[in-house]
Amino acid sequence: MINNSKINIFWAYTEYHLLCCLNLALTSFADNDYENRIYYVKGIRRLNYELKPIEGLNGFVQSIEYTKKLAQAKLLKIEKCERFFFFQEGSILDKYLAFYLKKLGAIICLAPDGSKPYAIFNKKHETLSMIKDTVSDYVFLLKNKLILPAFFRSRYYRYGSTRIIDEVWLQQPELFNPNLNRTKGKLIQMPLFELSNMAKIAEAFGLKTENISDKEHILLYINQPLWSEKLVEYEISILLKILDVFPGITINIKLHPNTPSNTISFYRKLDRVNLIKENYPAELYISLIKKSIIISGWSTALMQYNNSNNYYYLLPMFEQLGDRILSQVKIMPLSHIKVVKSIDEINFPDN
Repeated sequence: MINNSKINIFWAYTEYHLLCCLNLALTSFADNDYENRIYYVKGIRRLNYELKPIEGLNGFVQSIEYTKKLAQAKLLKIEKCERFFFFQEGSILDKYLAFYLKKLGAIICLAPDGSKPYAIFNKKHETLSMIKDTVSDYVFLLKNKLILPAFFRSRYYRYGSTRIIDEVWLQQPELFNPNLNRTKGKLIQMPLFELSNMAKIAEAFGLKTENISDKEHILLYINQPLWSEKLVEYEISILLKILDVFPGITINIKLHPNTPSNTISFYRKLDRVNLIKENYPAELYISLIKKSIIISGWSTALMQYNNSNNYYYLLPMFEQLGDRILSQVKIMPLSHIKVVKSIDEINFPDN
């Protein structure tokens, strides 16, 4: 690494965040002018492992415990920063870091937190929620003796609206509504997930594909942690319908790290179901399989595009239950994802 390299700092909380950080470092910031410092926050149930070295990565990947002491001692004492990439605009701690890194001249970049940039929230009393959330955030800082000499509104139902943000990086800028979201920063196109880079990242994660015996003609279901018994029961009925429509086919269920144990117990009772429990990003599995079906309620993992597969969202089927939380958000799916109202609309690719 050359002494006058431009230092980029990346801050990840989820497998998808980490995947985006690695891909950015291997594409947009791959030459020797940059040193990429990628930090990911270890959790009890996710990201609780170390990555192997990645070929072609200028910089390092490091797991960390996110504490006040770390924020001050490890990040705020650096002498320079070219860009700071973070994903969770709703985190007052992340905005706290961004404020101090910007004082060093950093360009503050909001990277995509899944499909949130494309969601349209129909939140009642949004202004009251914003006031309540803002007060709560600053009380949290005071309790933890963190001084933030700037005022940022906590607009949890907008995207990229925090005035400190210089750039908003997106997979599909054309689907994003900057006026509705009160976005301040410049919109930047995220680099594509190149298959060669995905292979490197999969190796770094130590991804093993024994749970998927073949890589073609797979039916992969990406689950999500559902918040009500009613939703879980309905999901099970959907899986039973899939088994009925595709006789002889095994459903490979990639479990979300936060899937409740009782939901997993329901899955185990189903015939022709293979559970993938490893906490590797679902996007890595999607990049490896071909001529396959990939299904989810509305998981952001389906944003990983492999043109040999067919992608389906089942959101309209879940919306029939009239769930209050689901009624507050409208998902804007990417062009390669077909939104269906019936399992009968799902098919394997012709190729």
